[in-house]
Amino acid sequence: MTPITLLIDLDDTLLLNSSSHVFPAYLEALSKHLSFLGDPETILKILFQATVQMEANLDPRTTLKQVFDKHFYPHFGIAAQDIESELVDFYTNTYPTLAPLSQPNPAAVELVQKSFERGDTVAIATSPYFPLIAVEERLRWAQLSPDEYPFALISSYESFHFIKPHQAYYAEILAQLGWPETPVVMIGNDLEMDTYPASAFGLATYHVENSPFSISGENAARGPLTDCYDWLHSQPKEALMPHFSDTHNYLEIMRAVPAALQTLLRDIPPAQWHEHTAQDEWSITEIICHLRDVDNEIHTPRFELVRDDPNPFIQAVDADAWADERNYQQQNGPQALIDFLESRTALLELIQSLDEDFQKKIIQHTIFGPTSLFELIKIASRHDRLHIQQLYAQLPGK
Repeated sequence: MTPITLLIDLDDTLLLNSSSHVFPAYLEALSKHLSFLGDPETILKILFQATVQMEANLDPRTTLKQVFDKHFYPHFGIAAQDIESELVDFYTNTYPTLAPLSQPNPAAVELVQKSFERGDTVAIATSPYFPLIAVEERLRWAQLSPDEYPFALISSYESFHFIKPHQAYYAEILAQLGWPETPVVMIGNDLEMDTYPASAFGLATYHVENSPFSISGENAARGPLTDCYDWLHSQPKEALMPHFSDTHNYLEIMRAVPAALQTLLRDIPPAQWHEHTAQDEWSITEIICHLRDVDNEIHTPRFELVRDDPNPFIQAVDADAWADERNYQQQNGPQALIDFLESRTALLELIQSLDEDFQKKIIQHTIFGPTSLFELIKIASRHDRLHIQQLYAQLPGK
């Protein structure tokens, strides 16, 4: 019995609500709660502007909360920590009063229960506009309390860097899950936010809807949530495996992996960065140092060569030997992660500057022979996935 990784949307999928009622009520309640900052209408305006900035973010160095904080609090001359207690009070005491605007979905509870009983991985793939405390509260409204259900991941603005419908959002979920080698299915009710972007990224999808229309793609389906479990387990494994097929897919993987590493490693004690969980395995510090140096000394020079040389010739490099030669184990892991994020951001900008003419260029490689820019990007993203799997296996409880 092959386990499945389920990415399930929350609003109007697991929880029956109407964004046209719930979201305005939420904004009104929050603006009133923060009225000590100024006029509620002004607060609403700045909330909206900060939200738009979150939606646009594609910087793997910056969480959505950091984006929001940067574009909200300076307007009122305060820092986020200055009113943290007020926000905790709002989400603890006021936010739960909005529960009557939503209804639990019995089909959702049944789907989640059966999936856990079967041994599937279940992640809450809600668009991360909100803090974790708010998402967990809505899960309670759906009768799916995180205290009772061991969700592998709940996306929130503290832990995510990208938002729907960016493909990087879906890549970041998989990266934070350690890039599972299992079938993966996105289940949601919104075509523009769930079905289309997840499918474009290469994931199987199940669109929760009863109205008649067709969805293109061999790994796409539609129907009521009551039919979802049976559909999932009537599909052959291969039909539900991720299939990445274009440059954009691989670039979003390269964007999401370093972003996810920040979340996975933010609470790791200093000593654990240097632990070896197995005799032949690298420590977390060694993995991060390896990723940093490969970006700086292999990936970046290669793409610069493709850009600058009319007949680029790429030599293979044994980067694995660097761990001992450069004594990675004694280096500063958290600083190496910061350096990796900087190098990766610059590398993505470099790759995205290469237009269609570079896509057509023939590149000679000492091992692969004639290759292409697309293949180099694909190789780099595969390298990321390999090492985040390696690192994830060393984290506590994984």
